[in-house]
Amino acid sequence: SAVAAAEDYLTSKAIVRLDPPARLIRFLPMRTSAIKDALLALPQTVLVVVQVDGTVCLLAPSGESLLSFSAGHERPVTLLAVSPSWAQGDTLIATGDVTGTVRVHKVTVKPLRAPVGGRRVDTVSADNDTRYLGASMVSFVNISVVLRNQLEALSGADGEAPRMTALAMASQQGSKYFIMGDAEGKISVFSIDGTFRSRLDGTSTPGAGIEGFYVHLNQLLFRAGPEWGYIDLENLAVKHVECPDFEGSRVTAAIIDSQQSWKVLVADEEGTLWVLAVRGTRSCKVEHKFARGLTRAPVDLVSVRGFLLGLERGNGSDGNLASEAPANILALNMSHAGKSESELRHTPSPVVWRSTRPAVSAWAVFRHRQDTPAGDLLAFLSEDGREVEI
Repeated sequence: SAVAAAEDYLTSKAIVRLDPPARLIRFLPMRTSAIKDALLALPQTVLVVVQVDGTVCLLAPSGESLLSFSAGHERPVTLLAVSPSWAQGDTLIATGDVTGTVRVHKVTVKPLRAPVGGRRVDTVSADNDTRYLGASMVSFVNISVVLRNQLEALSGADGEAPRMTALAMASQQGSKYFIMGDAEGKISVFSIDGTFRSRLDGTSTPGAGIEGFYVHLNQLLFRAGPEWGYIDLENLAVKHVECPDFEGSRVTAAIIDSQQSWKVLVADEEGTLWVLAVRGTRSCKVEHKFARGLTRAPVDLVSVRGFLLGLERGNGSDGNLASEAPANILALNMSHAGKSESELRHTPSPVVWRSTRPAVSAWAVFRHRQDTPAGDLLAFLSEDGREVEI
């Protein structure tokens, strides 16, 4: 059971109705800097929402609509990736469709300056709604979006482009890349200018495709059937990881701890959560296994400061994924990891809080910088895609 009430940790900022409905959401980190005489301090992130007709909407953390534009695809958009918190370089949104076409748009958001010679107005923060008294953010910022480039997936074994199943942007050793995964288990790497670099084998398991990527700083994880590991973009190599002590037969979610990048947090096919210490691909051991039954499959994972957030997808009475079933969001205290059973015998449950909510089709999390007092942001897209809550 949880040791605290979810209401003490989760505060609803906005509920936005969407028409047409959406299928994909992701927080886009923004590079913010102090600009003299700016009327409004820019938010650290905007929420990218991709609707079923290919329209891309940008929402402020307050829920205000900032801009909408067409991604320009001829077929349905199935994948969305955004640029990480790069210190330099463009702020990018990449959308991929079922044919393997990826269109990349550059987003520029600049605050408007106060009129020269006008009355001095203190800069207020877009992250704190009460300070700008409900004024429209679009009145204080200049937002533009331009198409930067377009990428095309390579043909597969049958001469046709295989179905694209994963998309990411990442950087290593100062170079930036686009990474595509497909249903044949291949990983295609492009430089940031769209130049094709290599096509790598992500798995040797017949019939297994690339199921997902996870980007953290200069590390890039992948999952493919029963296999998972790291992608070395500089040397264009796939490095599989094997953990002898890991008892699960399949990793269904894998992320990197936000504070200790040598820890990989995974979920197995039963929903049990594991903390793995990975120091080089040849050194992997189980540091902690949370109690079986504490979480249930399927579960998505996100790491924030000191906590592991999990989203349990709803299951029907037969145990299969049910779209109408409620979802659970919970937070686990990571201080439990690495402690022995005797040390944990008299400690509270690792579940700090748990909250049940209506069925969710997608979610997104934004971690604020550790030097700011602002809380982290979560966004939930309803099962029918017609509502997003921040």
